[in-house]
Amino acid sequence: MAQARHNVDWDEMFRIAVDGEKARAYFESTPPADRHTCSMCGKMCAVRTTNMILEGKKVEFCTEK
Repeated sequence: MAQARHNVDWDEMFRIAVDGEKARAYFESTPPADRHTCSMCGKMCAVRTTNMILEGKKVEFCTEK
């Protein structure tokens, strides 16, 4: 799961989740614009932030909406 989360590989996360069908249904209820992050932490996602930093992208929490 850790590798799937690092890769933000939703299909793999659903495949290995305890209740993958429920997780997929919850994920699909999220608006498409927000699908690059999880519904729990949104743009404050630690995995998203770490990946952005590793890619050399600028991370600004106070200006993101």
